[in-house]
Amino acid sequence: MKLTKEQISQIIGIVISAVIALLAVFGYDVGVVQPRFVALQAQIAAQIAPMGAQAVLGNTYEALNVTKQFKSFGTADMSKATVTDLTGTTITATTLISTAVGFDTTGNGTAAAPAYTFASDPDTGIYRVGANDIGVATNGTLAFDVSATAATSALPLVLPVGSAAAPAGTFTGDTDTGIYRVGANDIGISAGGTLRFDVSATAATLALPLVLPVGSAAAPAGTFTGDTDTGIYRVGANNIGVATNGVLAFDVSATAVTFALPAIFSSESITPADGGTLTITANFVTLTPAGALGTALAACTSGQTAVVYNSIAANVVITDTGNGVLAGNQTLGQYDALPLACFGLKWVQVGPVSAN
Repeated sequence: MKLTKEQISQIIGIVISAVIALLAVFGYDVGVVQPRFVALQAQIAAQIAPMGAQAVLGNTYEALNVTKQFKSFGTADMSKATVTDLTGTTITATTLISTAVGFDTTGNGTAAAPAYTFASDPDTGIYRVGANDIGVATNGTLAFDVSATAATSALPLVLPVGSAAAPAGTFTGDTDTGIYRVGANDIGISAGGTLRFDVSATAATLALPLVLPVGSAAAPAGTFTGDTDTGIYRVGANNIGVATNGVLAFDVSATAVTFALPAIFSSESITPADGGTLTITANFVTLTPAGALGTALAACTSGQTAVVYNSIAANVVITDTGNGVLAGNQTLGQYDALPLACFGLKWVQVGPVSAN
């Protein structure tokens, strides 16, 4: 079909106007698109001006290289508008950057359908959770929330291993101080590039002194869950106190150890055998012999003290042999007592037998 160049110019003008209107419908910024097509129309007019009275419409598209002009904005058929050159282009809130990325500028979006998402993954992206609150959704679920007051992760935060010198979690301006993984089931806190506090599955280990507040008898510095008025505190200079029920019970100073409560020692009852040995493990020992007998003393642990008491009306003779260092054989009648103290492995008599 033969058309005059005037007819061709009119048809091209109509087509370009229709294309611009169609692009506006699909959300393109007309202010950006229209100048490009106006320039294109002028270029086509300049190219067909030298033509004769008639031209072949079927050849006009190729001869004028319109495809190249469209590609400067998108694809030749305009079915996709992927911007390949943003030079001199103004991007507005309604400009579709690429068909691979979706932008919903008309609403806030949701976790299931974020406002900013991806063509192949429409339930993953960014949306507005609420006032001053942005959410990142994955698989249709809020995974990370950033508000004006907090950044909250709904998923575990997986950090690199790190080291004492370069912790995995650290601080701007102090990158050798922070937290890192020492080993399996073992977290470390470093300061100045050196491990200071180590928490493993079996122990919490400090590499520095633990500095506690002073505390008081009613509120000790070191106390216990469910029993906060029992524990240890600083009574004064060089003076540590142990409080129970909010009252000082035990005081250790540089000059004395003071009990505010009675000291309760251990006790036991032994039935000795004739010719055997007495193994003493408590501070107060009550003998319950079946009859008169003689016995020796077994080895002891240095620092032990004991008082041996006979409760039965039958004499017990404790021999001055082996592990006993006594003032001769000691006979304990009923109600008599023998004071002993252990030095090395031997029981030493430290006072006379009480004669009752």
